[in-house]
Amino acid sequence: MTRALLSAKLDRLGNIFWMLVVIPKRFIVALLIALTVLLVSFCVLMGGYGLAQGMHDQVGATVLWWIAMACLILKVVVLVLLVGVLAIHAISQSDVRSEQDQ
Repeated sequence: MTRALLSAKLDRLGNIFWMLVVIPKRFIVALLIALTVLLVSFCVLMGGYGLAQGMHDQVGATVLWWIAMACLILKVVVLVLLVGVLAIHAISQSDVRSEQDQ
């Protein structure tokens, strides 16, 4: 096989792969809801942390701080997942549209 023929076959396989990738809208909605819940939880926990520190409760403040940091880490993970899912969704939709135009 020549390189051009092999490249054309691999390109077709790539297009077929992107056409088969289907991301349910429920998954995208679930990620958006999780992102919102984690943002609100982080804000509430940081407020509780400030109150606990103001009341000189170091143990409570430390616990709230670490729970808030766990929420923040989860929020970053969900955000990265959301960006990745939306990128895959956009690529698969643009490939379907470009093939319909041809």
